[in-house]
Amino acid sequence: TTLLDGRVLIAGGSTIGDNGPTDLASAEILDREANAFVSSPTGLSAARTDHRALLLPNNNSVLIFGGTSQGTATASAELYVPAGGSSQTGEFQTTGSMATARSSAAASVSLADGLLLVAGGTDSDRNTLASSELYRFATVKTDAPDYAPGSTVTITGSGWQPGETVIFQLVEAPLVDTHPLLHATADASGNILNNDFSPDFHDANIRFYLSAVGQVSGFAAQTTFTDAVTATITVTKKLTPNGIAMSLKS
Repeated sequence: TTLLDGRVLIAGGSTIGDNGPTDLASAEILDREANAFVSSPTGLSAARTDHRALLLPNNNSVLIFGGTSQGTATASAELYVPAGGSSQTGEFQTTGSMATARSSAAASVSLADGLLLVAGGTDSDRNTLASSELYRFATVKTDAPDYAPGSTVTITGSGWQPGETVIFQLVEAPLVDTHPLLHATADASGNILNNDFSPDFHDANIRFYLSAVGQVSGFAAQTTFTDAVTATITVTKKLTPNGIAMSLKS
């Protein structure tokens, strides 16, 4: 599963040993820049194969659910939560289980913001399932992918615990400067809003990773945006006795 910063999470599956296939709980991260796999210091709480692993939109955690463990379908689920910075190691956390144990299920995150649909699959006896269920998760996002220096970054989100304080941390890549923590209070519907941050000229060509953590629920979500610099070139023409002279101004 490709993460927000371009790294790739590989978790679970099975390996073949002298005694046959064995399900795995270990995980590795593919670093694209280093072109190498790095073993995750933590792994899944349960070994599993034939599971699903999906990146949650406007959240950046990977939901890993279902599959089989030693031949038995499981309803358990867990999250891989990346850390605040792109170079830091994340961790696995347990989350709510499905109502039905299922492997090889279909899933979609395109229904609505903060909702994942799981449907079908098979049970431990390889019976095909017709049931479906929904998984809700917290989200955080910005109103634009890129901001000019001095413009306001509007942060919104949903799925948080009503009334809780949500703390925001901004981490730069490359790391040039640090920023104070921001916060928002979730309304009665679990929605959040903050517009206290504006990048300045010192943030030119910086990618920001914005992490949000609920102080009561413990929910976490992450998004990214940039303060890119776009060059503007103006071409002017002037008629002279010797012809047309052109000048460039950037």
